[in-house]
Amino acid sequence: MTRLAGRAPGTLHLAALLGCPPAPGSPAITCGEHHLTHRDLEARTNRVARALARRGIGPEHIVALDLPSSIDLIVHAHAVIKAGAAYLPLDRSLPEDRLTRMLRTARPSLVVTAERAPLRFQPLPAVGPADLDDHALSSAPLDDSDRIAPLRPGNAAYVMFTSGSTGTPTAVVIPHSAIANQIAWMRDRFPLAAGATVLHKIAPTFDVSVWEIFWPLASGAHLVIAAPAARNDPDHLCALIARHSVTHAVFVPSPLRVFGDIARPRALGTLRHILVIGEELHQETVDRLASRCAATVHNLYGPTEAAVSATQSEAPASRAGAGEIPRVVPIGHPQRGVQALLLGPRLSPATSGPDVELYLGGVQLARGYLGKAALTATRFVANPWGQPGSRMYRTGDLAAFSGPTGIQFLGRHDHQVKLRGHRIELGDIEHALRRHPAVSSAVVLKRASPRGEHLDAYAALTSTAPVTVAELRDHLAALLPAHLVPARLATVASWPLTASGKLDRSALPPIRTDSDHPGGPRSRAAEDTTELEAAIAREMSEILQYPATATDSFFALGGDSLSAVRLLAGLRQHFEAPPTVEDLLRNPSPREIAAMASAAARDRTASGPRNAPPPRAPRPERIPLAPQQRRMHRHFRSHPESPMNNLIMAFRIDGQIDAALLEAAVLDVVEQHESLRTITPYNEPGPRQVVLSAEDACRGMVQYCRPDGSPLLDALRGVRDIPFDLEAQAPLRVHVLENEGGRARALALVVHHIACDGFSEAVLLRDLSTAYGARARGLEPGLQRLEMQYIDLALAQLLLLGDLADPGSVAATNHRWWHDMLAGATDHVSLLLDRPRPRSRDCAAGTHAVRSGPDVLAAATLLAARNGTTRFIVIQSILAITLAQASGSNDIVIGVPVTRRDDDDQARIVGMMIVTAPLRIRLRQGEAFPALLGRVHRSCREAFARLDIFPDALVDEHRARSAPSVSSRSQPAPSIYDVMLAYQNYPSPSLDLPGVASSFIDIPEDKARIDLQLAMHERPSAGGGTVLDIAITYATDVLDRSTIESLGARLLHNLARFCMSGEADSIDLARPLSTQKAVASP
Repeated sequence: MTRLAGRAPGTLHLAALLGCPPAPGSPAITCGEHHLTHRDLEARTNRVARALARRGIGPEHIVALDLPSSIDLIVHAHAVIKAGAAYLPLDRSLPEDRLTRMLRTARPSLVVTAERAPLRFQPLPAVGPADLDDHALSSAPLDDSDRIAPLRPGNAAYVMFTSGSTGTPTAVVIPHSAIANQIAWMRDRFPLAAGATVLHKIAPTFDVSVWEIFWPLASGAHLVIAAPAARNDPDHLCALIARHSVTHAVFVPSPLRVFGDIARPRALGTLRHILVIGEELHQETVDRLASRCAATVHNLYGPTEAAVSATQSEAPASRAGAGEIPRVVPIGHPQRGVQALLLGPRLSPATSGPDVELYLGGVQLARGYLGKAALTATRFVANPWGQPGSRMYRTGDLAAFSGPTGIQFLGRHDHQVKLRGHRIELGDIEHALRRHPAVSSAVVLKRASPRGEHLDAYAALTSTAPVTVAELRDHLAALLPAHLVPARLATVASWPLTASGKLDRSALPPIRTDSDHPGGPRSRAAEDTTELEAAIAREMSEILQYPATATDSFFALGGDSLSAVRLLAGLRQHFEAPPTVEDLLRNPSPREIAAMASAAARDRTASGPRNAPPPRAPRPERIPLAPQQRRMHRHFRSHPESPMNNLIMAFRIDGQIDAALLEAAVLDVVEQHESLRTITPYNEPGPRQVVLSAEDACRGMVQYCRPDGSPLLDALRGVRDIPFDLEAQAPLRVHVLENEGGRARALALVVHHIACDGFSEAVLLRDLSTAYGARARGLEPGLQRLEMQYIDLALAQLLLLGDLADPGSVAATNHRWWHDMLAGATDHVSLLLDRPRPRSRDCAAGTHAVRSGPDVLAAATLLAARNGTTRFIVIQSILAITLAQASGSNDIVIGVPVTRRDDDDQARIVGMMIVTAPLRIRLRQGEAFPALLGRVHRSCREAFARLDIFPDALVDEHRARSAPSVSSRSQPAPSIYDVMLAYQNYPSPSLDLPGVASSFIDIPEDKARIDLQLAMHERPSAGGGTVLDIAITYATDVLDRSTIESLGARLLHNLARFCMSGEADSIDLARPLSTQKAVASP
């Protein structure tokens, strides 16, 4: 017998590990633009736990969580544990049939679900997350007196479903003592120091997510949640790791291999530990990762039945002269409180052999399978080497003892497999196939190829019911989760048999492509294939290890989500703007990819084209302004006292700001970003950029004031409205607003738009937080060196543009295109105005907010996918229809700000990098809405490819040709457009100063730059899903609030109509607004 046992711990329950850390104001969770401190997390989870207890929910109750990875999910998982109940995560994408069977098995007492979804769970009681957060309840820590019954270590903590061989999902019940031991061991083995940040990227229905949900927060660390749709996207993960200085991350080996191939080394500088679990970890993956980052890789092993992980080993990179290293990293030694035994067929002790199986014992074992006593008795057997009455779990994994490296995993002895971290019973898939009336029998195998592992499915058909492979795949997709649907499927006339008459699985040939794949496309002549199509086909062939032609579908040849990421990484060398996974789904063949990429730029939800990094031009003695800065400087010259272009980032402060640290951090940030210490003096022939030293620029930059009892918002508007002298003063101020006792009440950064845009705000605040935190620890600021400064980008842009007077220059060519595109455009907004535009404008603004439901945005996403476009194009088109209906004009021009940040280096620069594109949409009465989407998509794509212009020259030309006769009621619009749509998809402002709790103060707009501006922001809904917040700012000298309220209601009505209902077949520009009213945002 090989007996490997850790020390037995004391028993405790998981709730005892959860509570507020020593620094309650430190960040606990970040999810997109939403943040929660540890203090807020503790208060909210305690309130929700009490609300559950008031509903009679406690020990031995199950609460199902139908929530995506989000703050709501984390809060409610913690609250369920504190109430003493068990949580069951649900996957909303599961087929209805499978979800129903899971709920019948678990019989939860309550379902916490997203908005509008409760009907799906009838007759189960269902609530939204907001229903449980009752602020009237106490937020103090709970004990047994607050619960409906005392919480015991043996009570259930969570339930996870795994694949079942009979076709029915199997529910594993984990007790508090098991997961408490695991989390306590995690805290000791991987201690999270102050400032540590853990990435949450594992799906909640995979038991490894339990680590991410509890380990960091029980350690006082920071948890950053990856977007569920991009949890395996290397670019998204790299951006999160770099932006939030992530130190710890969890991966399954298959995605880690792709991540190691594609990840950018400089984005991984803060990563210290990578925990790997779920499949065999190959040494090649570790070595590849070691070439990109210095993180230590840890290999962990454990079935769901043993509370996430049971053994662990460190996985160092191969070193020359270090001796032979196994091809597969060992799973190592048992963790504290876990017993690992290697036993032969008759439970005889062994160290190696063909039938030696790994058994696990100790405190981390599951209670068993919910509602399956017989299966529990089969898998959890008496443990003759443990305490009297103890059990051990038969894993089904073959293993051997390898001396110092511990246990080596050798595979399975049954038909259960692991694929990309998911435990799969092949019988589950076979059972689902046999449920089709045309299938008499079925076999599923896991295959390995140079591109990775995948599932092959074979079906023998009945003689009377013809069926296609595509129909069988659709049948499986309706019954099984996506990870259980085989990549390849084929029908067979008969099964290969062994000499004894049994099925010979090894004789089934690998499926090279779908059996009903048309042969026609392969007959296309080679000369029909372009050079780009051939290059894409070569990349595809290399990834799939199968010859692909220009017309072959990547997915029909066996591609999957992971191999798609690898393909897109290989295609980067062929495109200025590489395709995305969504692009590949819509255009799966080399021919379609090449056709899609023939346009010069992609419309990525109005985030602008991605181009090759600009060349770094030498700096001349006189440095001109960037094209997008010129209008702002012209406005300053004509209105030097105007604060119109001042931007403010303000935060309410709870704690003491150290003045010396703040001033040192501001100096660090100003040293980092030249744009914040650049003045723009004017002398003929125009303004120029002059960079000051950081010390000179920072003199008087940090200012302290005590408002005279005025409301905080008024005081903040007051400091915002102090004008900048751009010709002599750095374009940044930092204001500390103090109370009478001299403690900080608020912190405000005011920066002129000539040096900063919306995207830059998050960069500026992040660098300030980093520098302040480093200075507080006595360290250097540690800001990553910028490869280029804003001036370098401006010079490169000017070099590209050339001279507008040169007809062959980029500037002149693009200018002509915009001139022709905008010729004859009408001032449609004036037809909407309640009063004529006065000659002198007071710029006073009113605001009105509306919000769509999450179902609308989800429907917009589907509508965009069906029409080969983006969600932004759908929303922009609907706004154009709304404006046409309200104004009576079918010729609409909307200004859309587009950020010009083309790579990671530029994404770290503070500067004005926005160009506002005047997008013209001509509407046609009765036109099919999909046809409009196609026209708008094509025009936007072409427009975004022509943003290298001098915007001020385009505006001057427009003003010169504008005529008052366009509207007899009003002065001409002062710009090319007078409606702006800002789709704000950049990070929201956040400030993280050690020892200081801060919350962002949203200061409503009180100045109107144009007649009408709509700012749209996608935000996670409290009940799950994503809503669209729409803030409408309007000029009160020409528009009444009632007009804007009507416009907002009409826009919500049209969003619902075109995205969700069958009315969206054609456009009715005369359609009256229904009685539906806008719902005001909170």
